[in-house]
Amino acid sequence: EELFADRAYRPDGRLVPRSEAHAVMTHGEAVTSRLRHWLVHGRMIADDGSEVVLRGHTLCIHGDTDHSVALARALRKVVERGTR
Repeated sequence: EELFADRAYRPDGRLVPRSEAHAVMTHGEAVTSRLRHWLVHGRMIADDGSEVVLRGHTLCIHGDTDHSVALARALRKVVERGTR
């Protein structure tokens, strides 16, 4: 199962379509904060502010955004720290 770090989720666990505003998240702190929350609680913050239970064995980020390399580095630090 793949978890998308930089994509917005609906409350039912579906991804927000890329045709919609804010479907791809580019603000590093928002993305890393969501991932930290998921690592601790197993729930991702959905686009309406609710939490959705998601499982993931791999983490995907999109390379077609301007800050994808910096985001990948920040996410790696979060994953390496785990739930500490």
